Amino acid sequence: MKLLKNEYKFIKFTRSSKKDKKYTAILQNKKTGRQTKIHFGGIKKDGTPYTQFKDKVLGLYKKYDTNDKARRDRYRKRHSKEVPSFKDYWSAGLFSYKFLWWYYKINSTNTDCEDIEQKQVCIDYIISLASVSTLFIISEVLPFLKEHKGNGLVDLLICLFSGSECCLTKMIECLKGEDDDKDKGQKQEQSIKTDEEQHLTNSVNINIQK
Repeated sequence: MKLLKNEYKFIKFTRSSKKDKKYTAILQNKKTGRQTKIHFGGIKKDGTPYTQFKDKVLGLYKKYDTNDKARRDRYRKRHSKEVPSFKDYWSAGLFSYKFLWWYYKINSTNTDCEDIEQKQVCIDYIISLASVSTLFIISEVLPFLKEHKGNGLVDLLICLFSGSECCLTKMIECLKGEDDDKDKGQKQEQSIKTDEEQHLTNSVNINIQK
């Protein structure tokens, strides 16, 4: 089975429900939302999985990895005629070739994000960039708006290694700090008004006595 990449998108891998296959790739039609399964990776009739170079799917069959580069190269050569179709089609051959016989290396200069692994790298990069940007805003911008005298860079690095919980806590602290500043300002304003009222009362009493 072959499915056009411009019509179907990859969803996930699961263990195959077929006795003679290792894995299932679940794909979804971009227009209808209908899901289709492609089974790949062979299992013998006696239930023993065939070996592969390296299981890069879910790792459920790692003990059958050979890490034999000579065998991997022979596999590639046998299936070399299928490779041109991998650019446009999803197929059992593609998933076996790329994720069981592990030839694929990400080209860091390629930003097209056409393949599954490339897409995952792009997603991870975007998430990391968003996380760092959020931490920068929390650590630097909010303290600056509060006229915080500290640098905030150390806090940024600490949060970077502490994760989202630290990020959330930092946000709460900053927002809470702003509320505390508002309360202090209101109390100071109220105190000034009280002093002015007391002064006015004293002045009235003096005038009355006169």
